[in-house]
Amino acid sequence: MPPSRLRLAVDMDEVLADAFSAQRVWFRKTYGYEWTDAELQGQRFRDLVSPEDYAAMEAMLHQGDFFANLAVMPGAQEAISALCETCEVFITTAAMEYPASCAPKFAWLREHFP
Repeated sequence: MPPSRLRLAVDMDEVLADAFSAQRVWFRKTYGYEWTDAELQGQRFRDLVSPEDYAAMEAMLHQGDFFANLAVMPGAQEAISALCETCEVFITTAAMEYPASCAPKFAWLREHFP
């Protein structure tokens, strides 16, 4: 019996897909919020914006299309490719938090991590 390969689970958001930067751009374009990298260090958007603005972002995320065009995190494709040479790699995500994101996330993965 051949030895089994190590199985790895890799999260999608903020590991493979840069959702944070896209949310930052959305807040800037929608409400004019401008933050420096230092101001964002260790912060959550919900703590930096009004409850109404955060609710609007959540509503947008629930539509799901936001997840279709995220940038790939630098080095992620090369890292996953290297890991696949010796491991079984499974991509994980909390897509059920935003159920409409399942199809856009799957399409994104097929495009960027075939």
